[in-house]
Amino acid sequence: MNHWHRRFLGTTSLSNGLTDFELEHFFTLSADERNMIKSRYKPNHRIAAGIQLGFLRLAGCPLAAFNVLPSKLLKYIGHQLGETAPTIASLRALYKRRATLYQHQSWAIDLSGLVAFSQTSRQQLKAFLEVAAGSC
Repeated sequence: MNHWHRRFLGTTSLSNGLTDFELEHFFTLSADERNMIKSRYKPNHRIAAGIQLGFLRLAGCPLAAFNVLPSKLLKYIGHQLGETAPTIASLRALYKRRATLYQHQSWAIDLSGLVAFSQTSRQQLKAFLEVAAGSC
């Protein structure tokens, strides 16, 4: 894992701004992903689904914090999906129902091929993070 990839690993929020590189690397949707989002979700939920998928790639876990999302991110995802992005929004504003949030998170996890941690995986991750934290 490259050092630049660790900045958001394991977080559930976007407290720091995203660099252009991070935005392009993690939040660029493939044609198949864009088509899937457009066919599966109504226009008012497409940007939110795209953000969930990109954030999962960025952090390895779903976006769950309800703080304000960077306008740059909203615009970037909206442009890819052909949707008008709000200039300011939080997850609370994008998701009126928690069930929709959970549905998008589950969809993004399935699409990404992620699986639940086993006890062995947890121990390996803990050991890796201890080494990484010790070098900071």
